[in-house]
Amino acid sequence: MNEHGFTSEPATPPAAPPTGNGLAIAGLVLGIVAVLLCWVPLVNWVLAILAIVFGAVGMGRARKVGGRGRGMAIVGLVLGILSGVAGTVVVFVLAKRSQEAFGEYMERSRQIEAKLGLNRIGRGAKAFYIETAAFPEGSAPLTPAQSCCEQPQGQCAETPAGWDVAPWNQLDFDPGRSRFRYSYEGTATHFVARAVGDLDCDGNTIEWRVEGTIVDGNPLVEESGPFGVD
Repeated sequence: MNEHGFTSEPATPPAAPPTGNGLAIAGLVLGIVAVLLCWVPLVNWVLAILAIVFGAVGMGRARKVGGRGRGMAIVGLVLGILSGVAGTVVVFVLAKRSQEAFGEYMERSRQIEAKLGLNRIGRGAKAFYIETAAFPEGSAPLTPAQSCCEQPQGQCAETPAGWDVAPWNQLDFDPGRSRFRYSYEGTATHFVARAVGDLDCDGNTIEWRVEGTIVDGNPLVEESGPFGVD
């Protein structure tokens, strides 16, 4: 009690300023996780951006709390930047590999077209031999005469009349729209058919072949290729 008869309350001490820096810790943690997940597109970028933001804000916060957490904030910021760059590189590498794999798949699928066509010729020749005791005789130059690359979409158009002649009609063969042209040379006991095409129309022509012979009175058909054509 003071001289005036009032009881004096003890003065409340001022609240201590906050001393922690959770933002710096968050930036560091996010930066570490972003680095660990740099191979996961999108997730990595989100974490990298958050690490950069929290790291930058944590550095500002450090100035208000006597520098506490400044090192963690800087490390989080740097890790965020590095993980973002690493994630971008990973995306480009994966995209390039995917493009190459897709190109290889497309090339293989287009080459299968030639093998299927020659397989039909081989089966037609065997069927003709079984009926007549001879392969179709005669020759046919590359059909159609015009290069497929000189036609729309790099494909030879359907020309039924061009295939309704010997030996093609004897082989029951008409490829329809195709990236390959076909030729045939045959005698009663031997034949060779070729499928020739420039798949990318870049001047690199490949050739597949099917050859038929008679072994012990039975027709034998073998495919081979691809071969480069000058």
